[in-house]
Amino acid sequence: MTPPFEPAALLRGSRISNGPSGGETHQGRARTATKACPSLGSKFPTQDNLCRSPRTTAPENRRRERRERQLNASPDSPNTMRDPREALQSAAQKLSLAAAAETRFLRDLFGGRRPHPSTEKLAGQNIVIVGGELFNKGAQAMTFTVVDNLRRRYPDQDLYLLSYADYERPDAEKEQYSFEILPWGTEARLGAFTERADFLSDDENATATIREVMNDCACVVDISGYALSSQWGFNVSFMYLVNLAMASSYSVPVYVLPQSIGPFEYPPLEAGVLNPLMNLYLSYPEVIYSRERRGVDALSSYTTHNVEHELDIVLQNEGYDLENVFTDVPEFETIAVENDAMGVVPNSRVMERVDHDRFYAHYDAAIEAALRDGYTVYVLRHSTEDRRICEQISARFADEPRVCLLKQDLNAIELERVIEQFDFMIGSRYHSIVHAYKNGVPAIAIGWADKYGDLLEEFGQSEFFFDAREPIQRERLVRAVSTLAATNAEESEKIDRLRSDIVEGDVFRRTFPPA
Repeated sequence: MTPPFEPAALLRGSRISNGPSGGETHQGRARTATKACPSLGSKFPTQDNLCRSPRTTAPENRRRERRERQLNASPDSPNTMRDPREALQSAAQKLSLAAAAETRFLRDLFGGRRPHPSTEKLAGQNIVIVGGELFNKGAQAMTFTVVDNLRRRYPDQDLYLLSYADYERPDAEKEQYSFEILPWGTEARLGAFTERADFLSDDENATATIREVMNDCACVVDISGYALSSQWGFNVSFMYLVNLAMASSYSVPVYVLPQSIGPFEYPPLEAGVLNPLMNLYLSYPEVIYSRERRGVDALSSYTTHNVEHELDIVLQNEGYDLENVFTDVPEFETIAVENDAMGVVPNSRVMERVDHDRFYAHYDAAIEAALRDGYTVYVLRHSTEDRRICEQISARFADEPRVCLLKQDLNAIELERVIEQFDFMIGSRYHSIVHAYKNGVPAIAIGWADKYGDLLEEFGQSEFFFDAREPIQRERLVRAVSTLAATNAEESEKIDRLRSDIVEGDVFRRTFPPA
């Protein structure tokens, strides 16, 4: 059986400096050896460790009950909404939002959009962040990164994260952050367009607050990791464009920070609705940064003057000032990883595209190869939804003490501090690979979208990319593990050298106007 977890060293402080662990480089970093798999008793509130607030209002009770139904529903269920009243209300909200968006579109198309805002100097008290959230650790890392950098640049502005899922968190948990969280589901978007639809809302105060925020808004910052694409279907793309239409209706500038975009291979009926919206609103943002060059190509059918290629903001980030992110900086614990360690970060999105038996057999073979080469293997999740997969992978090695499951729901900062200790890793979550490359850790990427291959190509690591949309050759995967087991030091130096060229420019300084 896997031995019990042991507590690791405690790390305290309000600032994370250049490079994890006090700026140590990947080569020659000091590690604390343990005889068993380490553990983390984190004081950071997570989905597994929610701090419940005793003060609840009627809307908050309804939101909590709805969230609990969603969390308790079977992950295979196509519909987690059980209350017929909620289903009817949701349908009315979606129809009303579509009508409001169509009205806005026709007004902008035939009457002309409001004058484009001046961006020579930031004007407005509020900065609104859309596309971010705190459950997925990649999205959380992007949220922390943008909040930190905006706080440094605009210390007097108020920051708002629009996120439906995070708004449903208990008040005590939300209050730990230096930014305010507001809802951004269908009803909130509808409320941003018109107060006449407030009767459809469970929380009229929240939708009224959104309108107040937008009426004194300096800019909207979009940090969607991957949303505008036919791979996610019509609804996700439509909601993305609604964000742009909403900002345009308030004459507020938009900055689309690095994210994956495209392809746009919609079915004819969906394309007939989306293409006019994309033609009109994709030219509105001050800048659209695509993480991949093929995203730049995909956007060229709709706009070119405001499109640039730029790598992920987390990859470029040199460290967090946690006082910019938290109202009261929490204490963080970190995990001490064995010398000669390989990390494994799976992804449920990959499992959707691979036969389940074959999926686990690939990981079996890769882990067995690492064990033969003398490595300890750590299985950990980079998103809440991957918990079950991690448990299944580690359970297949229940009698192997060198395969360790990290059960905790670590936050993005804690995850990075674990990943930076690995000699190399197998990663399927995009930002797990970003965290690895940021710290000079080579990675084998098993990905399900173009963004993985493009990222590895930027770092000269294409031989270690495995596209789950095509059959994965298990023998090649095993060879890749053995190769990195032997050459991870050389690959680490290459990654560090290439990253130093990437981060020379400050994307925030180049992008945002002075306060």
